[in-house]
Amino acid sequence: MEQITSGREGFTSDLSSYNEPVLDISDSTKDFFFKRHRSYTRNRIILIVLLQIILCLFFLIAIALLLLLIPIIAYWRVHTKMKHLFFTQLAELLGMRYEPNSDRTTVSGYFFTVGRGGSPTNILSGMYEGVPIRLYEYQITTGSGKHKEDHPFIVSEIDTQGNLPHVFMKPDDLSDFGKPPGTKLLSLEGGFNNHFDVSVPEDSEIEALQILEPDVMAKLIDEFSTFGFECFGTKTYVFTRGSFADNRESLLKHIKLLE
Repeated sequence: MEQITSGREGFTSDLSSYNEPVLDISDSTKDFFFKRHRSYTRNRIILIVLLQIILCLFFLIAIALLLLLIPIIAYWRVHTKMKHLFFTQLAELLGMRYEPNSDRTTVSGYFFTVGRGGSPTNILSGMYEGVPIRLYEYQITTGSGKHKEDHPFIVSEIDTQGNLPHVFMKPDDLSDFGKPPGTKLLSLEGGFNNHFDVSVPEDSEIEALQILEPDVMAKLIDEFSTFGFECFGTKTYVFTRGSFADNRESLLKHIKLLE
């Protein structure tokens, strides 16, 4: 007969040594297991019970997590729809249009080449004094692995519809930004370089100085020390660290500041 060996006691299904009279199949089978192989049977039963308990606990935890996820998913679905409604209503109030996202090809300039940028999101667009404007969020990612960092920005964009000299100005604390290729740093009066770095192409210094007049530089230092800007092509971009506020009053104040 086939022998099956398992456990330290050497369990076997060989009945050649079973000399008892078989008067009842079920009773003799129980006798075989619970008398001759009592320890083996007890250990296996305990193991099976433990496995069942573990499986039950696993399924209970899985069900509990699933039940917990249901309200979380429901909350975020409503939150996403509420955010869309928030910006839609705000756009109507300001006489603007709202788009959840926009293509990366709609922006250009050195600012949008730093790190790994995405595309504009939560865009409010309209007209300001006869020229197109947009206000949106933009995220830049630098580094990788444990050094990966996300840098959210709020960007205000105005299309002057006329060519502008390339000027890039950033606050000193934006260490991830260098200077655009083919440009040089300007040396400006009044301690302006202690607060901002200004980069321009070699042949655009005069145009930049016409923009950064002494009263403009003083205002930037006093009121807009966290803002940077870039003139590129026909557009001027004003950017500052942060994300849109999730309440209308705070966001309207920020929009007013950008104006």
